[in-house]
Amino acid sequence: MEGYPLASAFDPANNEIYVTQFGSGNNYVSAINGTTDSVTTTINVGA
Repeated sequence: MEGYPLASAFDPANNEIYVTQFGSGNNYVSAINGTTDSVTTTINVGA
């Protein structure tokens, strides 16, 4: 994935961090497990 982080949010109920990534014609939201620091899913939200 290319681009840069635009915003982030933390959900303490499930310990997930959500990061929006913008750039290169693709925009994504990635969910990151706050315990393992690994990306659990990435969703393409359009150009």
